Amino acid sequence: MEKEIRKILLEIIELLEFMNESAWAITLKRLYEDNASSPKDWLRKIKSLFGGMGSFADLVLMRNGIICIDENNKLDQLRNRLCNRMSQSFVELNNSEKSQ
Repeated sequence: MEKEIRKILLEIIELLEFMNESAWAITLKRLYEDNASSPKDWLRKIKSLFGGMGSFADLVLMRNGIICIDENNKLDQLRNRLCNRMSQSFVELNNSEKSQ
């Protein structure tokens, strides 16, 4: 679970750095490198990126005032993979806690 999510985060970070979106890249790097939080807390931190106006879900990649279609399509794919994997991970964690 965690390994796959970190892999997706790394792919997003690389794309953001390529597009010079340094603020979002730094935020995601912090989450990528977070080893102190419990798995559930870590997932909640990632999930919090997607809430509210101006959130990570609203990010549109642009260069020189022009929307970058290919890069935005890639970002959307990665965000969807991240959300899907997080949802699966929450279910796995909850099931694991119930069985203990």
